[in-house]
Amino acid sequence: MNHLFENAAVKLGELNSFARLVPNIDLFIQLHFTKEAVVSSRIEDTQTNIDEALLPEEEIKPERRND
Repeated sequence: MNHLFENAAVKLGELNSFARLVPNIDLFIQLHFTKEAVVSSRIEDTQTNIDEALLPEEEIKPERRND
């Protein structure tokens, strides 16, 4: 069990170091979630791309909003 805790602590330290290199970690996380949503939406056979996913809903063409 201690070995697992040690590995987790090392990984958290690596993640913390990386987070310090990113100027806006909240934006980085949001973009990562958005990209994942676009990629996983293809499983549902939708045609959303990253550009549309970042637009406010009112700027998306009405016929594309459901995607």
